[in-house]
Amino acid sequence: MAWEDWDFWLRVAAHSGAFFHLPKIGFDYRVRSDSMIVKTIGFDYRMQRDPSNVVRISPRLDEVVNYIFGKPELVCYKLLRHIDDEVQQLKGGIWTIQNSPSYRLGHGLLAPARLLRKLWRGLY
Repeated sequence: MAWEDWDFWLRVAAHSGAFFHLPKIGFDYRVRSDSMIVKTIGFDYRMQRDPSNVVRISPRLDEVVNYIFGKPELVCYKLLRHIDDEVQQLKGGIWTIQNSPSYRLGHGLLAPARLLRKLWRGLY
């Protein structure tokens, strides 16, 4: 979607607009390498493997997003966006910890104790 579309839909949502999910593709949005969105954010975001990094990689995109969410009627969405960013960072941290060798070793060593606890709770 173009930035104007984002602005429009967020303003509609801010004014209690109703939306409906259609479980089918309604259109195909084509982005050319010389399009306005690519020029605005400085690179073709579709080439990113991890879309959650797009805002961190492109400071220009961050400016545009802050402009859109900086409007008075979209303050609640800015807060939600900030909270969602924090949640994504925390999920990334948890994933890093859970895939560390020390966590996996501890998880494996404690598996028998977890099984005994589960059996004990099942008896009483």
